[in-house]
Amino acid sequence: SALLPGEESAAETTVPETPAPARKRGRPRRGEVRPAAKASPIQRQRGQTLAQMLDEIPTRCDRGTKNNERTAAERSNARLKDEFGGNTLRVRGDTKVMAHLMFGILALSADQLMRLRQ
Repeated sequence: SALLPGEESAAETTVPETPAPARKRGRPRRGEVRPAAKASPIQRQRGQTLAQMLDEIPTRCDRGTKNNERTAAERSNARLKDEFGGNTLRVRGDTKVMAHLMFGILALSADQLMRLRQ
């Protein structure tokens, strides 16, 4: 897929060859000692110099544009629920519910087209 200007592709990530050992779920048994949890970034930074902290900051995008696409879809769903009657359905039956939501989507699409023309 071609990238639009201003977009960047996700950085290539390397997958470690050895998988982490499987941990038992739940509370440890009496006398069982589990390894300590991985230190959080804040805890690690307490013992680091500024140069070490700056080396840990990623310099390339590692998420890509999927996040933007997801937030746009969530924004559309929120508008459908809040502004176009998708939150409170006062009809019963699959067909009527689908018709109610489709009218909301139709109104949402018309609203978006009106916004693009301005």
